[in-house]
Amino acid sequence: MQLIGTDSRSAIQTNWSFIFLIVALSFLYVRWQDQLPVLAAVKASGVVTYMYLAWYLIAGEKEPIWQEPLLRWYCLLIGLVLFSAVWSINIAPIFLSQSMIVWLLAYIGPIIWLIKTKRDIENFAKAWVVIHFIVALIVLKNGGVGTGSFLLDENDVALALGMGIPYAYFLSRYPNLSYKWRMFLRLAALTMIVGVVASFSRGGFLGLVAAFGAMWWFTPNRMRNLLIGLLVLFAMSGALLSTLPEGYVEDMATIQDTENSTRVERFHSWETAYYMWKDHPILGVGAGNYPWNTLKYQKYSSYWKGVHLTRSLAGRTAHSFYFTLIAELGLVGTFLYGMIVWGIIGRMLSVTALHQQGLTEGLENPTELHELLVKAILSALGVFLVTAAFLTVNYYPHIFLMIALVIALKRTLPEQH
Repeated sequence: MQLIGTDSRSAIQTNWSFIFLIVALSFLYVRWQDQLPVLAAVKASGVVTYMYLAWYLIAGEKEPIWQEPLLRWYCLLIGLVLFSAVWSINIAPIFLSQSMIVWLLAYIGPIIWLIKTKRDIENFAKAWVVIHFIVALIVLKNGGVGTGSFLLDENDVALALGMGIPYAYFLSRYPNLSYKWRMFLRLAALTMIVGVVASFSRGGFLGLVAAFGAMWWFTPNRMRNLLIGLLVLFAMSGALLSTLPEGYVEDMATIQDTENSTRVERFHSWETAYYMWKDHPILGVGAGNYPWNTLKYQKYSSYWKGVHLTRSLAGRTAHSFYFTLIAELGLVGTFLYGMIVWGIIGRMLSVTALHQQGLTEGLENPTELHELLVKAILSALGVFLVTAAFLTVNYYPHIFLMIALVIALKRTLPEQH
């Protein structure tokens, strides 16, 4: 990794800080403490996270937290989540906002602080893929189950792996990579795809389709590539089907089954969420409080036939990012989330415009790596927006960590841009 700083001491310090950051992120996603019981016994995850948080508060650059519009929207969202404890039934907002603050100070801020050069962003992207590759290996080892915490459920880990695939794919197309790195990134992408399949997640399958669609959209000669892909798929369909787990095709086909119990339950949950929002349109019922309000609002839905004739959904989530958002945080929370997503898209489009400008002007150092990572980020965002329609992932770190990468990517553009 390229050294940063004005002297050897600051350079070494930055290198160790970067390594520590990657270790902390790996604890967040890989959940080493769940893989190695000895680490759980010594509370290694908490020790690493809070030590790094303290280190950032002492030595890190904190100005971007207040200067970057995307982070201001994120901080406002944290404020809303915390403040919603005032009108919530359950105290979930306190714990959710605590996690969001920890992510800000232990991961988001440090990513922006430490990624200052093109080499830094390349190294971080490689490490990000390695982390997801390890998660995929654990999923395969566990028979489709995730690593723990917010990645334990098969649907949740399928979302994370689906978002990781574009990073591996687009980074593998960077011409300055060594042959070994290129082969590893392709292997990592394939392993993540297999991990999604092993999860048997229907939402994950839709996310996988979204990932392939986004990666196809960002390739040159789209129609030619589509025809080639269809021909290859047709020629190898028999071999591909034979490699799928038994029952996978039948399970994915239930997506279209209007009588499927899971599908029906989701529709009922979404209808209940609508009535929550209708009763609390501005601020919602409070972060993490959908399950605690279901008992009150399910009786207004069309499926409710009485306490003795209808299965209650009390205590269950809404199984949708969007319906959870409007029910728990209302129009204000929806606006804040919308500004974060729109800000990510806007930032990435501006990087693309600068890349095209550099190519047009014949600059010696076109931002090829940045353009590839823009495609990876937008593809990962697409995977999230599709898959999250069927998952309650509003308070997972995926989008919030993406904020940091987006800001870092923009800040590491060559000076001529």
